[in-house]
Amino acid sequence: MKEILTLIQKEKLPLLLKVIITFAFLAGFLVLIAEKNSNASGINTFFDAVWWAFVTITTVGYGDISPVTPVGKILGVFVMFGGIGLTSVFTATISSIMIERRINVNKGLETVNCKRHLIISGWNSHGIGLLETLRKDNTFNNSTSIVLNGSYSETQLAEIYDRFKDLKFFFVKGDISKEVILKRTNTLHCRMVVILSDDKESVKLSDDHTILKTLAIKSLNNKIKVIAELNSSENVAHLKRAQVDEIILNGEFNPFLLSSATCDQGMSDILRELMGTSETGANFSKIKVPSFLHDKTFLDVSLYFRKEHKAIVIGLCTEAKNIGLQEILNSDSSAIDAFIKMAFEQSKKEIPDATHKQKSTVLNPDDDTIVGENDYAILITN
Repeated sequence: MKEILTLIQKEKLPLLLKVIITFAFLAGFLVLIAEKNSNASGINTFFDAVWWAFVTITTVGYGDISPVTPVGKILGVFVMFGGIGLTSVFTATISSIMIERRINVNKGLETVNCKRHLIISGWNSHGIGLLETLRKDNTFNNSTSIVLNGSYSETQLAEIYDRFKDLKFFFVKGDISKEVILKRTNTLHCRMVVILSDDKESVKLSDDHTILKTLAIKSLNNKIKVIAELNSSENVAHLKRAQVDEIILNGEFNPFLLSSATCDQGMSDILRELMGTSETGANFSKIKVPSFLHDKTFLDVSLYFRKEHKAIVIGLCTEAKNIGLQEILNSDSSAIDAFIKMAFEQSKKEIPDATHKQKSTVLNPDDDTIVGENDYAILITN
């Protein structure tokens, strides 16, 4: 609302309204004098005269009252032409205000008025994965606004808007470490800020900007949650001193870690432990299920590995050997099989055998799932 009022003041719309009102009152006063001795016009009071003037200026022309004297009609002609000019200027000014505001919004120059919103500062390929997860997560429903901040191209914004039509976006151009951009993004009232490593900058420059952005946000309000992506582990200490809440180091699992940290604070640390990227991280392993556990339930297998190996079974991996052509074409084959064998012999090529195994993985299967001879247990161990 403030921006609209500022634009109105800038375009001198209040002055134009004063001119129109003054013109209407003056025209009404003169017409009233001209029509004071005529009862046919219907202009008997000053209110009637002003009413006629506004109806004429706005080109509505109800025709319920109108001047009938020669002087009144001449005044009416001047009011008509003057009204057309004033109305045109007024509507053009309103249109220019709306168009200018729309242009500013598209250029990212408008201030965001929403609250409890998510700010994504910077952009790289991990941003798409982050938005995909946010769309599926119940923590961020459709009412949560997402403010994109940085140097996005029109093509990038169009692709994001088109791909995530169900999400509510705003765009603010500029560096969020600057005070003016902090105000435009309404960072003070945001839910959290995710700082992505900008792919348009070098590794060092991107990390430096990430630290500066974190410092600016935390100096504004230390309680704002900031999740930052870093390219180099050497800058972790600097970012921690800036009081960042969570750090994601650039790597293969960045979209997953960023999404987890955004939706649930602290999850990135837990996932880092599970993936073994920390000093005390867990290990993943795949072990063939012992034969005495074949035809047993998944619950039995879980209890066994927990007791004997102090491990947690999170799923099953089945490796079944594919059936090769050699196994199909046995000695008791039909005439068609014999023909196929002869064709391979004449071409001096060996009949293909089953060299690859068919794999399928099921995470967290039901407790009563039966374990077979081709199953491997997927374990988490210290």
